[in-house]
Amino acid sequence: MRHFFAFLALCSGLEACASPAAPDAPCQPVDDRRVFALTVAPRDSASGAWLTAVVRAEDGAYVAVLVPGLGVPGGPPASYSGIEERPGTYTVTATAPGYRAWSREGIVIALDAMCHVQPIGLTALLQLNGQ
Repeated sequence: MRHFFAFLALCSGLEACASPAAPDAPCQPVDDRRVFALTVAPRDSASGAWLTAVVRAEDGAYVAVLVPGLGVPGGPPASYSGIEERPGTYTVTATAPGYRAWSREGIVIALDAMCHVQPIGLTALLQLNGQ
């Protein structure tokens, strides 16, 4: 019992501490940051040029369409980001007009010691149709 009270005193100000009786309790972030788990940069496989694309990440029934980030004004975005604070194993696809779809399976998003997702960056090299 003395160990429990010592644990309780130590964790009183931390959200991430789980009860010693429930070690499998859900992880709670210790700060207010919101972290995107995935960033995908669609590129033309031959030139490396940025592409405007639709980027999706799926984990079972969960589907996320990633949002475009910053790019050159008037041009395509440099990358797409999404899956805010949601660990899982994802299939990621990128599609762009005139290009063959790009896909990767088994992309694992895990939590770090602070209970935030560990961000992953991917480059999606899309090939023109007919190549």
